[in-house]
Amino acid sequence: MHDFPMCVEMYVDQHATLIITSQEELESILDSNCLNLPQAGYSTDPPEIDFDEFSLLGQWATGSCETKFIRDVDKDDDKKTIIYSIKVRDCGVCKKERYDANLVLIPKIPAGYSVEFEVND
Repeated sequence: MHDFPMCVEMYVDQHATLIITSQEELESILDSNCLNLPQAGYSTDPPEIDFDEFSLLGQWATGSCETKFIRDVDKDDDKKTIIYSIKVRDCGVCKKERYDANLVLIPKIPAGYSVEFEVND
């Protein structure tokens, strides 16, 4: 089961990354064109998020066959940066492609901080 409607994953696919720090930003993605496919395991509504306490990040990554996405979020206070890194580990040889929006809820991004995204194969 996916915790978010399909349009959130589609947004990350189209834009490569996602940084959401408010309900308004999330709702701008969940417009009337939002494709919801509950029969495919997608939620029709996103989970409740307290944006006073949390931010939502996403980074599109792909792999093949039996893929593992290893996610890590670090905060560099000296550079005022949040670094979201994903290691993609493919196991096996097949043509089946696997993709993921790699959505992660993190503590609220402090004012003045930037976010960097890294995907390592």
